Amino acid sequence: MTGHLKNFSASGTRLLLDREIRPGAMVKVEWGGTILLGEIIYCRPEGSKFAVGLELEDALYETEEVALRSGTTTGPPDASTGNSRSGPRSTNK
Repeated sequence: MTGHLKNFSASGTRLLLDREIRPGAMVKVEWGGTILLGEIIYCRPEGSKFAVGLELEDALYETEEVALRSGTTTGPPDASTGNSRSGPRSTNK
């Protein structure tokens, strides 16, 4: 699923997604070299999209840089969804 990151702080994010995710769901959001793990705390309709609040449990930054330094790679874009690492991606854990 793709979406737009609308707000970011140390404790959470606000995302705008194409579909609804139930509050309480644990998700992983990826973009660039960043991975966010957290819990959906709200999901509200906003026009044709859904505004989603994510309370962060953990965040990993510069993962691609770390992978390059360690000699490993993070793999290709997710072929099942067509998502690349260049935009935010939210997946249920």
